[in-house]
Amino acid sequence: MTDEEFDKVFAVNVKSIYYSVSTVVPYMQKKGNGGSFVNIASTAGIRPRPGLVWYNASKAAVINATKAMAVEYAKDNIRFNSICPVVGLNTGLQVNLYPRCRLC
Repeated sequence: MTDEEFDKVFAVNVKSIYYSVSTVVPYMQKKGNGGSFVNIASTAGIRPRPGLVWYNASKAAVINATKAMAVEYAKDNIRFNSICPVVGLNTGLQVNLYPRCRLC
C-alpha cells in the first residue's frame, strides 16, 4: 500500500466522520433537540481480514470513535451508532485500493 492509498482509506473511513461531527454536532447542541449519527463501520473492524490491514484498522477506528462519541455527547442527547456490514467483494473502493487483495 502506498502512502497515498493509506491516506485515502483513512480520509474516506475516518476523517469524513471527524468532519461530519465537527460540523453537525455544534448545530445539534445549539438547537437542543439531540440527534443521531449512524456511521458505517465493518465486520473487518471487529474481525480483521487477511490482506486488508489498514482497511481493518480504519474500520476499527470508526467503531471506537463511535463508542467514544456516544459517551461524549450523551449529555446532549446525541446518539452515535455504527453498523457493520460484511465485506463486499469487487466494490470500487476495495478493488481500487487493494488490487492485489486475495479476497477480491
